[in-house]
Amino acid sequence: MHNAAGESVTFTCIVAHPTAYFVTWLKDNKPLDDKLADRVQAQDTGDKHSLKTLIFYAVT
Repeated sequence: MHNAAGESVTFTCIVAHPTAYFVTWLKDNKPLDDKLADRVQAQDTGDKHSLKTLIFYAVT
């Protein structure tokens, strides 16, 4: 995935049996913590789960 600095990114996961699973988004193999809450937005609608990163800027 390639995005320019300042663009948001959306990751989407479709679950075959949504009532049988609980989706947890991970970063570095760990659940997202509260300090990222102002930078990501999670949404689920039935079998579709999305995680959108809000605007990020490159650090140089």
